[in-house]
Amino acid sequence: MRNTDQNKIQFFQVVGISFQTADVSVREQFSITAEREEAFYNALKARGLKDVMCISTCNRTEIYFFSENIHPLVNVWLEFTGGDMQTLMDAHFHHRGMKAFEHLIRVSCGLESQIPGDFEIVMQVRRSFRRAKELKLANGLFERMLNTAVHTSKQVKTQTSFSTGASSVSYATVRYLRDRLEIENAKILILGLGEIGRVTLENVLKHFHPSAVTVGNRSFDKALDFANAYDVSALPLEGALNNISEFDAVIVATGASTPVVKKEHLPANYQGVLIDLGVPANIDRSCGLITTLIDVDDLSKITKAALDSRIEMIPMVESLIELNLQEFSMWYRKRELLPLIQDMKDRLRSDLTNELNNQTLVDPTAQNTFTDNILRRFEAGLFQKIEEDVKNGTPSIPNRVLSL
Repeated sequence: MRNTDQNKIQFFQVVGISFQTADVSVREQFSITAEREEAFYNALKARGLKDVMCISTCNRTEIYFFSENIHPLVNVWLEFTGGDMQTLMDAHFHHRGMKAFEHLIRVSCGLESQIPGDFEIVMQVRRSFRRAKELKLANGLFERMLNTAVHTSKQVKTQTSFSTGASSVSYATVRYLRDRLEIENAKILILGLGEIGRVTLENVLKHFHPSAVTVGNRSFDKALDFANAYDVSALPLEGALNNISEFDAVIVATGASTPVVKKEHLPANYQGVLIDLGVPANIDRSCGLITTLIDVDDLSKITKAALDSRIEMIPMVESLIELNLQEFSMWYRKRELLPLIQDMKDRLRSDLTNELNNQTLVDPTAQNTFTDNILRRFEAGLFQKIEEDVKNGTPSIPNRVLSL
């Protein structure tokens, strides 16, 4: 792969699949679980990709990166997941440059979520970038772009009602359980205590008594920590799987790459409900032959009635995104022009100084003041032209110079 200046917006790309392009059975084929994330990043680095962030949730797997060429990344993705090339080609989306950056902002604001306005996604974006940065996979431009996306998300949350009202996947889970279970007598098991598991636990406890809830995790110490913090019961993962018959509902969000709950864990007459919040599937689909099995696509349908007010906010959200894209474009174009402007200022200063030195009556202090004022006006004029260019969407002299 040919070396390029990684700090160029035109090399920024995103490739991925989401609920908009594929159902859960396809998405799980290309997901990057948390436990395999670092190995995936290392495989990408081995192919020469240095500035990469992967967001893999139940609704999407998206990889943001800087490169001229998409093929090395796609090849690693396919090798790592064992996915089929044709399936990915049929289900993927791909954006470059500012379009890719706009997509990152839209995702962070919840506009591209299966449940519009889902504010949990920005936490997942921040976690993904933090992990990439820890592995030294994020350049300065990438960090500026991420900060812009997070800032826009905060504006959406504080200046609109797009994220108000309970309509996240975790809320949909609780709403489903409330409609199905007797709240006073229900017994609920939550397996997996990562970010999704934690948020789901907190939502469950808003409607069910802590004595009704048991948590299980691969690390029993972590399960005990949660049990103490939330006043619920805890079981080792194997113990929980062997006692599923005791629970009216089992919610699974482990982030494992293979099913955790299997058909052999269920009694033949089990009548509880199984809720799978994982992608790839955390519950083997054959369990649906015994009892009710709900996945994230099913849950998204439950929340439709809660979304009407959010839909009305979309034009306002898109306006905020457009304003932040314009501000970033101004900053970026100024950043790109700074070396050129500094060189032009140095030459202009030299010419002015030489010319004024020939004027024997000019006071040296006045000469310096005059020169500085001219240079400030020159620089301000260029930057004003850039801002007008960004707002009007028309090419200006500074941008044509930059493209040379």
